[in-house]
Amino acid sequence: MKNIATELSPLGVGAGVIANLGACVVEIKRFRALLTAQESIATQLIRARQATIVQIFETEKRHAMQVTVEHRALASGYHAMIKMATNMRVSKEERLAATHVVPMLSGQIVQLQITRGDQLIRLSETLQLGDTEAAVSSWRQFQP
Repeated sequence: MKNIATELSPLGVGAGVIANLGACVVEIKRFRALLTAQESIATQLIRARQATIVQIFETEKRHAMQVTVEHRALASGYHAMIKMATNMRVSKEERLAATHVVPMLSGQIVQLQITRGDQLIRLSETLQLGDTEAAVSSWRQFQP
């Protein structure tokens, strides 16, 4: 920018100001281009991760249709997740995950006890996946 300031020297003090403003404009444009490139990379990474999550979710959902569990074990898991969600010794991520697992497990526990007692039940019948299913469904549109 020194050459620009030199060329604008007839403007006196204004030459330096104009040169610095020009440098700022160049930097702003450079950073905009850099941000655009980073957004593209970030979007690609996010979409790839979403595709992986969709695949894992669908695999585990199919698996849940084949797995049977005892009602008591399901209730035990429910109570363990409630404890974990409130345990400050557990990492924030684990507490958050436990918080999301509780409603998945709680939805059918009482109904299952009334109708089936302690029989083996399909895991998929007990999981409340409505919101997660909707999110996964919307992510499917981004897959190639």
